[in-house]
Amino acid sequence: MLWEQARRLTPAGAGEQARRRGIEAAERHFDAGDAERARALLQEVAAEAPPGRQRAHALARLGWVRAHREGFQAGADAFRAALASDAGDVALRVQVEEGLAWCLHSTSGLPAAEAHARTALELAGA
Repeated sequence: MLWEQARRLTPAGAGEQARRRGIEAAERHFDAGDAERARALLQEVAAEAPPGRQRAHALARLGWVRAHREGFQAGADAFRAALASDAGDVALRVQVEEGLAWCLHSTSGLPAAEAHARTALELAGA
């Protein structure tokens, strides 16, 4: 995959660009049906990234991959980790809250999901 090759060829001092390319590669793998490779790449990126937006982004994407591959509880765990990364990015927070609401609705019912769904809706309207 070209995104993975671009990631490997990224200069050592350009970690943010390498991680962004890793996320892109993971998304393309997931789109192509290779959820296992997507999961591995996103875990690598999340482990490499300092706290903040990029880590939260990788963990949010990992939430969807894990929800599809391992179940909604695993997805919820990844979305919770993304929330804990405190990215300071409202659009990303909406995505994370929405993903967490979806997973909780499937594992714990509507009452558990409602607060996250409302938070996503409120933030999206801001």
